Amino acid sequence: MKRTGIPVAGLILSLAFTCGAENLVWQPNYATALKSIAESDKLIMVIFSSEDCPYCTRFKEETLKNPAVIAALSGFLSVELTAMTAEGRALGARFGINTTPTVFFLDREEGVVGQIPGFVEAAAFIEETKKARGKTDEFRKLLAAHGKNPDAANSVALVEAYLERQQSSRIGDLMTTARSMLANDTKLTFNQKKGLSGRLYIVEAFLALNAGKSPAAGMELLTLAQQETDKSDIEVAARACFLKGMLSLETQSARSGIAFLEETVRKYPSSQWAELAGRYLALIRAQLQQQQQTLLQQPGPRPRDDVPARPLR
Repeated sequence: MKRTGIPVAGLILSLAFTCGAENLVWQPNYATALKSIAESDKLIMVIFSSEDCPYCTRFKEETLKNPAVIAALSGFLSVELTAMTAEGRALGARFGINTTPTVFFLDREEGVVGQIPGFVEAAAFIEETKKARGKTDEFRKLLAAHGKNPDAANSVALVEAYLERQQSSRIGDLMTTARSMLANDTKLTFNQKKGLSGRLYIVEAFLALNAGKSPAAGMELLTLAQQETDKSDIEVAARACFLKGMLSLETQSARSGIAFLEETVRKYPSSQWAELAGRYLALIRAQLQQQQQTLLQQPGPRPRDDVPARPLR
């Protein structure tokens, strides 16, 4: 796997026919591929690669030439982005590409339904194509359900789907509508309303961070989500607490991140997020222990126990 250092550096669009995988349906550029699937159920596979990336070559020569992979991609149109054209820069910036090869699967609405960073072998790649198809079907069912019955629950689910699909531009008005529906829906119980409201706060936290707002703004929204659902929806509360831990690890310190992850395990032991938090805690503690041992082996004053752990960046 080759890291390009900064997003989209060294990426331009080239003719995808140079990829060399036979029998795949290649398109000369992304715009052509998108136009071609406008009225169909096909998906687009976008491959970001670079000329000096050995794993890119291996992926194209081994994985994409595998007969089972070619069969799995029968319902896909393929495009390769390899260096710096306007289209390549725009798509690279949108997806935040900093690793090659990276594969994205998109549907006709330009929603991301799958992503594979780095080299993968044929079996794993085929599984990802199945997941992409499954996510596409789920989204279309959700759109149909929301069209027939645009209630609060369906609106919140659609907001979350747009976030996962990296289509934040479609969320604003729908978020406002969902909040209004929550306030006026007489069929929902108190706990159901709290749970749905908490899920919207989590989406707002992601939107704030993606928009470049401070980590404190994201943390505040996640705290609101946890408080909103602490007594009403354990899974949502646990997710918010877990995300606070991950955000703290990224932007504050190992100590604060560990505290939130421990809180997730302690307060919400039956949630799926508690299990995930436990795995991260084990990894973080092992890493910190290794760092401590390395410091102890170095000459000079030994580290004090009361000094906060260095942030994990």
